[in-house]
Amino acid sequence: MVKLPENWRRWAKRGILIAGLGMIAVGLIMSLIFNVVLAPCTTQQVFIQTDPELDIFGQQFDIDCTLFQPKPEYDVYNQRPAVVLVHGFMSSKVYFRELSYELTKRGFVCLAITANGHAASGGGFTPTWENVTLSAVKYLRDKNASLTIDVNRVGLIGHSMGSFSATLASILDQELGNFWINATVGIGGPFLNITSGFGEGFAFMLKNPMVYPDVFFDSYEAISNAVIEGRTNFTCPNNYMNIIGSRDTMFGVNSAYELMYGMSNKSFWTAYGVMNQFQINTSQTYGEFNGSARRLVVLPGVGHANEGLEKTTAIETITWFEQAMKLSPPNSLDPNTITIGIGALSGLITALGGLIFIIPLMMYLGTWLKPKLALPKNAMNMEKKDKRLMILIYGMVSVGISFLAIFIISGLNLNVLIPTDFLLSNLIALPLLIQGLLMIPCVILLMWYEKRKYNLELSDFGLTKEIKPYLKAAFYGFLLFFILYILLNLAASTVLHNFYIWRIIGFLEMFLYIFVGTLVFEVMFRGMIQNKLYEVTKDSKLIPTRWKEIIKSALITGVIEGLVLGIIATGLLAAGGFNVFATSLSNMIPADMGISLDWLPPLFILIPITFILLEIMVGTLKAGLYRKINRNVMASTIFVSLTLAWLMTVLLPAITP
Repeated sequence: MVKLPENWRRWAKRGILIAGLGMIAVGLIMSLIFNVVLAPCTTQQVFIQTDPELDIFGQQFDIDCTLFQPKPEYDVYNQRPAVVLVHGFMSSKVYFRELSYELTKRGFVCLAITANGHAASGGGFTPTWENVTLSAVKYLRDKNASLTIDVNRVGLIGHSMGSFSATLASILDQELGNFWINATVGIGGPFLNITSGFGEGFAFMLKNPMVYPDVFFDSYEAISNAVIEGRTNFTCPNNYMNIIGSRDTMFGVNSAYELMYGMSNKSFWTAYGVMNQFQINTSQTYGEFNGSARRLVVLPGVGHANEGLEKTTAIETITWFEQAMKLSPPNSLDPNTITIGIGALSGLITALGGLIFIIPLMMYLGTWLKPKLALPKNAMNMEKKDKRLMILIYGMVSVGISFLAIFIISGLNLNVLIPTDFLLSNLIALPLLIQGLLMIPCVILLMWYEKRKYNLELSDFGLTKEIKPYLKAAFYGFLLFFILYILLNLAASTVLHNFYIWRIIGFLEMFLYIFVGTLVFEVMFRGMIQNKLYEVTKDSKLIPTRWKEIIKSALITGVIEGLVLGIIATGLLAAGGFNVFATSLSNMIPADMGISLDWLPPLFILIPITFILLEIMVGTLKAGLYRKINRNVMASTIFVSLTLAWLMTVLLPAITP
């Protein structure tokens, strides 16, 4: 086999480290230039409370917002127009940062809100946020004197579920007799009738106690309130434009045509020779800017996530508001001044640099902090047939316990244990915790058996009686997580998502739950399985021996752990009423999306396969951490537990504190 010289590998590590640092520097400099130096506005974080008359199913919440005000060179109106911007599901106010920049360049004041149940905003998740949106409009109206806002020139923008919220808010505004909203732009959604989209399935999922145990509202009532069909007329909503990407698979182009046709009366469309939805011409404005204006824009080659970050979106939105609000800007819009998307690119470069940087950093830190533990000599010297037998027993025991975990979780109603209403917390953290606790006596019994049968010692299980190695390994895992967290926060907190740990108590509680299960899993999968795959050979081959160990371990443990978690997740969904044996999944999404799921297997097969693939990828990381820190389970346990808790309480922000 081809050998790679030691000095080549050293230089390769250094090269990767330098490349990662270089990308981080480039991304941060770009972000500094476009988000600070060249920013056309001042930004201010504000918290507003939902108005008592616009409560969310009887509750009021504090809503996190960012207020963008144009700098003097862009402040061209004595009474400034204003826009409220609403993000989509599992995002935050930062999604619309760059579009807010473009609007402030034209003299608009922008208020980007974070919906309830997301990031730093209070309350639990609800399907739509029209009352939150109207509360934001009321805030601007109440502050019109200090912000010099023209209360007769206020618009709404929403993306995805935020498009639902903006559209519904514009309709509700007129139903309440307020007439606050001058124009609305919906991006990437909504459906005209959500119940014929994904509404019924969404309501069922929200009502499922195994998925969202803490929902404080009637999910079917919430979905019914989100139906737009039958609530529109010539001027309701006022001056409405919809933008959809041609590759949007969440809502689909056909649903956008249906929505736009339903945004006015048939007599309105007939007057323009439009007899059905498919006769609507895109990029053509129908009606007048007296409230009846309607326009549909299709973005060629653009998917759902990027619709709000496109240059065309910025141009169309600015033009629409200036026309609908009858503004007289001092100069015409120059497309060359639109820089939307560059900020997101800077975040992507920084994030990629961080992920590249963390690989050699993991190696260097592991060498620096490596505790002196004895090698698993007895485990590695076992006969191959004995190793295979024990690994088979581990797998059978783990899978057997997973079925017991289903009955315990569902029977004792433990789904309310995790302090969150976000589904991944219950389908990942809860199985980890309960499975881990149930496995403790089995792990102890198997370790006792192997000690008597094969003369294994603590070091053969990745354990030791000394405290210092655990502390060093824990510090290593924490340090890696902290560096990764800082890098991703720098990369993305100002351009895409807010990664700050707003709810520290919920985060720590989630960490403890995950830590208990992960520690037991790691003792079995790293200490009891990976140690048996250890080999002592010269480490100078193109495919080093250590990588063979890591790959074998990741595959074996990934299959077992993925199967276990997949079985529990499938069982919990079934216990909550999901038909996991349905042979077709096509009824889960609207036909208008043009997506067929008939090629997918039933959920009872799909979910375990998905978990297995995920666990193989995660297992590769955990196996590498375990090997590098000299076979101590604490490093991988701490790193994975912190990262999972962070993902489920920060990155995926639909949580209840």
